[in-house]
Amino acid sequence: MAEKKIAKKDFVTIMGMKVKHDYLLGFGLLLTTAAYIASHMIIFGILSLIILVVLFLKDILPSSNDSKGIKDSVSDLVVALVVALSAWFLLGFLLNTSTPINVVTSCSMLPILDRGDLIILQGSQIRTRTIEINHSISPQDFVSEPCKLREIATGNERQETCIVGLKVDGNVQLFDKFGDIVVYEPKNSLKSIGPVVHRAVLRIKYKGLDNYVIKGDNNPSPDLFGISESFASEDDILGKVIFRAPYLGYLKLFLSMQFEEPNNCKYLFK
Repeated sequence: MAEKKIAKKDFVTIMGMKVKHDYLLGFGLLLTTAAYIASHMIIFGILSLIILVVLFLKDILPSSNDSKGIKDSVSDLVVALVVALSAWFLLGFLLNTSTPINVVTSCSMLPILDRGDLIILQGSQIRTRTIEINHSISPQDFVSEPCKLREIATGNERQETCIVGLKVDGNVQLFDKFGDIVVYEPKNSLKSIGPVVHRAVLRIKYKGLDNYVIKGDNNPSPDLFGISESFASEDDILGKVIFRAPYLGYLKLFLSMQFEEPNNCKYLFK
């Protein structure tokens, strides 16, 4: 990769010391991201996005306006893209999934996963409670019970109703609280939901096929009641979560301009 010459203008003098602009921008990015996480103020998210864009432009813009400078910058950009794509496909091959890396964008998996977590996925057998049925499932077959919702900011609690299981042939099958957390594509003809990070709480075997009941830990009901129009099939699941890195996913949230926190970040189901 071509090495750009460092000119005087690449430095700023602070207390008699020369500090490279890139270091200052990187430090500013850390500060604004930390401030956004601590305060949830949109202005800090916007500032983080601006710094990200400036860092990107500084890296891809040619160091000089002549043909060699432009050629070197284009070459650097192409190499970086090739390396990134190669790493993505290699990781996907090793983990047996087309989507090896994803980001948590909501608080529906609190307290296990938080918004802004970067997650690593693996394509393998999903572990959760399994039942076999010989008839179709209707909404009336789901079992609910009282639960408590606590507002995080105030600590106030109120009673809600949560769906906790499925009644099959007179027996209640409770949802698996320790089933694998998966990323899947919900079926929804009304709007595009995008990949969802929730837990597989029940595997249903029916007519030789496996389908899954998916639910967010911090949601009162399974995804069937609002997010998805049907159970998740094996083909809908992109992989299960095997690793999380807190905060690293905020960079993607900033780039996609998802500054405002979802409503479910304000409460926690107990």
